[in-house]
Amino acid sequence: MINAISFIRSSKRRTDVFTAIGKGMTMPSEIAKLTSMRVNHVSANLSDLKNHGLVICLNEGAAKGRLYSLTDFGEKIKDMLGV
Repeated sequence: MINAISFIRSSKRRTDVFTAIGKGMTMPSEIAKLTSMRVNHVSANLSDLKNHGLVICLNEGAAKGRLYSLTDFGEKIKDMLGV
């Protein structure tokens, strides 16, 4: 768990993306608006978070409108971070 917290907190962008998803199921375009990031940066950070088992894409096969949510592990980390 400590490695996951360190991984998130070591990047402001990852922290912002993780925090945005922690507020509820969301799409990359919505995260981009909330965080003032480009969608491609959001997507790269989502991929990193997904590879660490923190987020999941709920409709992986969709070409547009992909929804992301925290995994159970991500929820535990969110509680530990207090976000």
